[in-house]
Amino acid sequence: MLHRDKATVSLILFLSISSMLFCLEPLPYASPQDLCLGILTPLSDNPSAAVINPAAGQKGFSSSLQYISSMSELPLYGLHAVLGGKTFSVLSGVRLLDAQDYTAQDYTVGGGWQLGWLRLGASYNAMFDRIAGYNSTSQSFCKAGLVLDTGTTRLDAVAENLLPSRRTAGEILPESSFCLAQWLAPVVQSGFGVTLYKHQAPTWRFSTRTFIYSGWENILTWQNNPSQYAFCTVFSVKRLQVSYTVKTHPELTWTQAIGLSYKLP
Repeated sequence: MLHRDKATVSLILFLSISSMLFCLEPLPYASPQDLCLGILTPLSDNPSAAVINPAAGQKGFSSSLQYISSMSELPLYGLHAVLGGKTFSVLSGVRLLDAQDYTAQDYTVGGGWQLGWLRLGASYNAMFDRIAGYNSTSQSFCKAGLVLDTGTTRLDAVAENLLPSRRTAGEILPESSFCLAQWLAPVVQSGFGVTLYKHQAPTWRFSTRTFIYSGWENILTWQNNPSQYAFCTVFSVKRLQVSYTVKTHPELTWTQAIGLSYKLP
């Protein structure tokens, strides 16, 4: 009876989030950990990773509250879910950003299929945002992704902005990302990724994740275009996770983010 009640609540939450998907597109990252990893975010396999790659993300629910300090103060709230069985899954997510002069709502819905080492997924992403003194804007696009995970080596590939009818000159253009990661030891994982754009040089990113002991993870990342370093430390106690990230920038103020997340049962 208890399992049936949990399944009912999960279905209601999923449908509630999905029902809001009219015309919106995702905010960049869902947590300080995602902010540090960037295009390598799917390697974390948190439910929020499905926003970056619809084929990624462990099954379950996660909620998050993030505070970003850089050029402005940005509180970000999120709820993400990946539900399903051994073969098929559905994903949904909503993120809300509310600053003094800027508000945005980000929505995602999609699904995935798994067979052995291979996972495939597709999603629809949409966003509505508003800057004080200006008209509201909205954008939307589709993503397709795959994950090939042998347990020690993992390949992620994502193609996004796949909705030509919503694309206009100077706005949304197709791009694709590829990530490859390798466990070098039981507590060390290294990965690199590249994002390919239509009208600009590619962005490369290298990252190393180390697990000092159970419940403490450190991430160090470098990317080009522009050259930036990022460091993230993550503390986990059962379902609760606290994370902090600092990210450099060659010209602008460094970004700092503190996040609190809880994985729902």
